[in-house]
Order: sequence, then structure tokens, then C-alpha cells
Amino acid sequence: MNNLLSRISRKFSKIRGRKLRISKNMKHIIGIVLGVVGAIIIIQVVPMSIWFFLLGILLLALAWALFNML
Repeated sequence: MNNLLSRISRKFSKIRGRKLRISKNMKHIIGIVLGVVGAIIIIQVVPMSIWFFLLGILLLALAWALFNML
């Protein structure tokens, strides 16, 4: 029994000593997933009138930029 416990403790100490390595693709996927979840939370929390207000400001800025280009 004592031998088994010592083997288990050595195995866990090796696992705890390692650093967690995540590949570049996995970081990219995690970033996209967190971004989508964050966007969904923001859309659910912020009222629709604020989104329309921001859309109106963006459309005014686009119209002003296009008018000045002509």
C-alpha cells in the first residue's frame, strides 16, 4: 500500500511541475469563442435603443465621410 501511494505522489508531482502548453491554433480558437460569447452577452444586456443610436452615429459619420470625398 505504501509503495502504491509513493508511486501516485511521484506521478502527481511530475504533472504539477509541467507548464501548460497551448498551441497557437488553440489560442486562436479560444480567443474566437470568448469573443463570440462576450458579444452575445453584450447584445443581450444592452438595450436596443442604444444599438440604434450607435448605428445612427455610424451612418452619419459614413455619410459625412462620403460627402467630403466627392
